[in-house]
Amino acid sequence: MGKIGRNHDFTLTPRDFNYDNHHYRYLKYTKRAKTLASANRYDDKHLLSNEVMEKSPSPMKSTYNTDCPPSSKPAMANRLLDWFSVVMADAKHRRQHPKPIGHFPIPCQSEVRWMFGHLDSDSDGRISLSELYGLEHDQNEPCLKPFLDSCDTDGDIFVSGMEWCGCFAKAERPCAAVRRRSPLEVAPACDSRGYYRSTQCHRGLGLCWCVDPHGVEFAGTRTRGTKPDCDTIVNKISNGGLKTNSVDLDDDEDGGTDSTQDLEGSADQPLDF
Repeated sequence: MGKIGRNHDFTLTPRDFNYDNHHYRYLKYTKRAKTLASANRYDDKHLLSNEVMEKSPSPMKSTYNTDCPPSSKPAMANRLLDWFSVVMADAKHRRQHPKPIGHFPIPCQSEVRWMFGHLDSDSDGRISLSELYGLEHDQNEPCLKPFLDSCDTDGDIFVSGMEWCGCFAKAERPCAAVRRRSPLEVAPACDSRGYYRSTQCHRGLGLCWCVDPHGVEFAGTRTRGTKPDCDTIVNKISNGGLKTNSVDLDDDEDGGTDSTQDLEGSADQPLDF
């Protein structure tokens, strides 16, 4: 669910991420389990929130956890894909539109291509170690550097467009990732791109609420026994000048947004009491 961290299955923990002189705050969803091994803690879905704050540069700690199992890679790719869309939305808000230069496979997702262009500061069609430095040296993500290092499959210390897209070939957008591992009765409602639809519900509790494309709930939108008009609420928030880092579907390069391809979830079912 969009705010599944409030029930007995998941715990919501704020996390900070520093990049490009900005402080991004995302919400980390961790599955509760008494016997959950630390090596598997990255298997759970982590979502990015939409809070972006200016921050002055600060020294970064160079401590990394070298024990990053292969099982951490899918969750890291999912988390980065979601975060890329947040950075992309923030850049569009600032009217920054980098043009990615390089060769990309057709299935490469738009956020991945955009981030490649954002990181490729000298526009030479590849990402160097120095261009990756600001991204991978983050003390809050000990497995980020090993993940990015693994993208350089030919070991030439540069990451090409093909290698970059290959790193995220199996990455899932936030709603699709959560839906795949959720029981049908509590599965979130996703749009055709794998982001959250604006209305989410919990049938068992008879509650519905409004979320942004990343699944972050809008405060004060919970209703019982009826569904809120989330499209109107989201439009009012947008027109009011509140920045939500919503995904611009009109500028999507992955294909159309045909509503017939939207995946039904608990928000599409009648509420039972």
